[in-house]
Amino acid sequence: MLQSIAVCVRTLARNASLIFWPLVFPLIMAVLLSLIFAGVEDSLALSTVRLGVVRDDALAAATGLEETLEAISSDDAVSTGDGEGEADGEAARVADLSPFTDAEAATAALEAGDVDAVLQVDDAGTPRLTVDPRDASQVSVEVLRQVLASYLHTRTAIERVARDNPAALVSGDAIAAFRSEAVRTARLSLTDVAPDPFARYYYALLAMAAGMGAMLCAAAMRNLSPAASAVAARRLVGATSRWRLLAGTIVGAWLCEFACLAVALAFMWFVIDVRFGGNVMLIVGALAVSSLMACAAGGFFGTFRRVSIGAISGITCLLSLFSGLYGPASQALTDSLEQSVPVLIHANPLWQIANSLYALLYYDTLDVYAQGCLTLAAMAVAFFALTMLRMRRQSYEQL
Repeated sequence: MLQSIAVCVRTLARNASLIFWPLVFPLIMAVLLSLIFAGVEDSLALSTVRLGVVRDDALAAATGLEETLEAISSDDAVSTGDGEGEADGEAARVADLSPFTDAEAATAALEAGDVDAVLQVDDAGTPRLTVDPRDASQVSVEVLRQVLASYLHTRTAIERVARDNPAALVSGDAIAAFRSEAVRTARLSLTDVAPDPFARYYYALLAMAAGMGAMLCAAAMRNLSPAASAVAARRLVGATSRWRLLAGTIVGAWLCEFACLAVALAFMWFVIDVRFGGNVMLIVGALAVSSLMACAAGGFFGTFRRVSIGAISGITCLLSLFSGLYGPASQALTDSLEQSVPVLIHANPLWQIANSLYALLYYDTLDVYAQGCLTLAAMAVAFFALTMLRMRRQSYEQL
């Protein structure tokens, strides 16, 4: 059987067209995903808004608005930490203030692109924010909107206290409570690792790479067929039993595919900085079981002469649709089917691979991970048994 493993490894390693799909293809896709997501992350980054302020009598009459503007324009207005240590984050201002004497001058500066937004207080004392349409969707502008909304909420609460219980304002305790940090917001994390909205794509990509690796074992099984060549015919009628030849072929293809997945994992981890959780050995174990299942499935499809290598690639692409690889719509469809028809989704081996990696990152127990690996192992055993049954049933009139 060792000789069968060595022959399979050498044969597959020399076939560059087959090695491309489980090795080079996921690397190219990982680079493309990183470039796409880099643009998304830049658009979601918090930057300082250039805010034009119309300083007139209405602004001076707005209680507390001047203090609010001074607070958001200070150097320690917001911390951009990573959530695990906010104190270590880089301080940034919410807004850079540019004063204007009248609304016409501020509007002209907004149209010229000198400022990103203009703040003006109307006759009723309500602040009005005018935003450049080109910057209306920026996260920083939305933060500024929330700051003004918080200011209006606090001012309304003070006015209500003054109307309903004016005695509370005499001692100043109510004003002190509003100005103090008695009520504050805090970032809480339900997982040990900060959520990454893009990690799921890379998990599904690794699952697709494992599925593409099934083509390796399918091609190796074709070489094992007696009709493939005279050498294959002599191997089949030799002293080595069929199950040993089959096991050697699957193990040889598994070694090649596992090496390809290990390279893809290392590239995503060290070059692209994809989060996979802290336990490296568990990640490697998941990929080992995943590649074994894919090879067993490839061996089964390889026993059918009419199932081409391209058909296996097509099946893999179709199953990747239900693992969340093709964007938010694919993920929404997968999640919907998982809620309505969980048996159908759980029968998808690529979903099991991606979900096992997902469980290592976000779950605080190994139950989901272990369940996924056991399911993949059971699929591998089932495919191996079906492949062996197919080989025993095959017969030839002449070799």
